[in-house]
Amino acid sequence: MKKTKLVITGATGFIGKGVIEYIKRNYRNCSLIAVARDKAKLKKLGCDYLQYDINSCQENCFNLLGRPDILLHLAWENLEDYNSLSHIEKILPNHFHFIKSMVLGGLKKLVVTGTCYEYGNQNGCLSEDMPTNPELPYSIAKDT
Repeated sequence: MKKTKLVITGATGFIGKGVIEYIKRNYRNCSLIAVARDKAKLKKLGCDYLQYDINSCQENCFNLLGRPDILLHLAWENLEDYNSLSHIEKILPNHFHFIKSMVLGGLKKLVVTGTCYEYGNQNGCLSEDMPTNPELPYSIAKDT
């Protein structure tokens, strides 16, 4: 049986590290490739990895990332400044072009994560069927 090739961008982030550990424990029929900018952090994950910067290369991404069956896109930058316009002006267009290149290259399955910030400043439980109300450049870009 052919192994499913799964690429995870943002692999060295908080969510990425947890997802990788979960997949390594529970999905033996999965060929996992972790992708991020920092090679030293990637090495610590204990799985196959590829150092790659979405912002510097957005063409032919599907082939460069090994023609995966599934892309789990967790990457995002500048999380230390949610008010920066770079989220809308630079990061969003770069991620859009990256994802577009993956799909045009042949990617069939894609998951893109969001955050709780798309729902605005509120307390309590959130649900995916709630309307979004982004207030910051970061949350506006992620909601878009």
